[in-house]
Amino acid sequence: MKKQELKGRIRAKGFTQKEFSTALGVSPASLSRKLAGTHEFTVGEIERMKKLLDLSAEEAVELFFEQKQSD
Repeated sequence: MKKQELKGRIRAKGFTQKEFSTALGVSPASLSRKLAGTHEFTVGEIERMKKLLDLSAEEAVELFFEQKQSD
């Protein structure tokens, strides 16, 4: 997950972390742990974030899933 880019997208849409957690349906503490990378987002949360942040499917994949480099 590209944490800094995701946090930037949240801010760019005018959300505070607390406001975004409410819109996402998770507690602020849960969102904080997920943004820190100690817990993972569920598929449903990623789908909701996609809508809240107006992300295309491609943008969501780039943000949430690490791309492995081929040799």
